[in-house]
Amino acid sequence: MPDLFRRDQESDVSPPNLADTSSFAEHIVHRRGKRTRFTSVSLDPMSIRDFGDRLWKLVQPRVWDDGHVQVSHDDLVKALRAELQSGDEDAKEIAARALPRAIARREALVDWRLNPGSSVERKDLLSWALTKVRQYFVKG
Repeated sequence: MPDLFRRDQESDVSPPNLADTSSFAEHIVHRRGKRTRFTSVSLDPMSIRDFGDRLWKLVQPRVWDDGHVQVSHDDLVKALRAELQSGDEDAKEIAARALPRAIARREALVDWRLNPGSSVERKDLLSWALTKVRQYFVKG
């Protein structure tokens, strides 16, 4: 399995918004400027150099072992192409914008399966997620 990388803040990796319901395409085009439940990673660290100062490497075995879903670049591209064929007009338009971006960035995704339960208040969800997600990345 090829290595996957992320560029982000120098100090840490941005946490996902576990309450989000965006599609893959919406995540890629950053619709409405919000964080989603996905974390973007790339097969090519140079193709994402403008996304942040620090290069991070995803620890893939840990992701799989803990039950999170990794969407490969090929599967992501297939899903976006399928959306172009069968989605409603709005979804098709978003997928049409997302597809070339995903290809150019050699993008893959992590779909986090974190369960905060009822003990974490909604306002604290991002900071809680950060403490959980950080363990899956090492400085590249």
